[in-house]
Amino acid sequence: MDNNVIVENLFALYTYLGRYQQISIVNDGPFNIITSEGNEWPSMVYNQQGELSTANLVQLKKTLSRSTCKTLILKDSISDHELSILKELRFMPVTRWYNMSKQLTEKQFGGELANLDVCLCDTIESIEQWISVASKVLFKGQLLPKDVLLDAVKEGKFKLLLGKTKDTPVSTLMVYCGDEAGIYMVATEQEQQKKGFGKIMMSEAEKLVYNAGYRCVCLHATQVGMPLYTSLGYQAYNSLILFYNFN
Repeated sequence: MDNNVIVENLFALYTYLGRYQQISIVNDGPFNIITSEGNEWPSMVYNQQGELSTANLVQLKKTLSRSTCKTLILKDSISDHELSILKELRFMPVTRWYNMSKQLTEKQFGGELANLDVCLCDTIESIEQWISVASKVLFKGQLLPKDVLLDAVKEGKFKLLLGKTKDTPVSTLMVYCGDEAGIYMVATEQEQQKKGFGKIMMSEAEKLVYNAGYRCVCLHATQVGMPLYTSLGYQAYNSLILFYNFN
């Protein structure tokens, strides 16, 4: 899968979310600002057009001074000069997401599920359990927009996988079914990590994606997550840089 396709799939996810009343997307020059009232996610500024002029960045700084949106996503192709301008305007790089993808072929997905039971969330109760884990692990306890997730599941755009051990929810994963399939929100409770649950969740997700008719899947990995995805056969391409807005 082409690197640009992986990035575009993420932005397509944000664009899809912008259709909901609880979420707004504001265009500010070449930038899209997506926010969710009262929720941590989604809250991002992303740049689909590739323009990164000083004037546009100054305007973005002015716009965001009146916003709660704190994270700017940019492709890693920015120049040293552009990076210096970003820093002068108090946009500081904090981490990278590595664009990865994997070709799926017909095979026996996964094996014994060991001590983890994985289910597809299709009820309000299971989605609330999914939100509880994902919010705690990924968003410091800030709850995700339940109504949006419920609707997206009903429409078939999101498929939420929940992993339980001894009937206790411990792991989450979200598949976005757009033009391409993307895996997001991979999380496991801290005290349950390093038990192989992430690998089990990924195997179940790949089986789900393959059965939905896709033959390739993409994701965005942190540096910590890279070894897991590489061991599962994912190929790394370029990365996205996440900047924190200190304005």
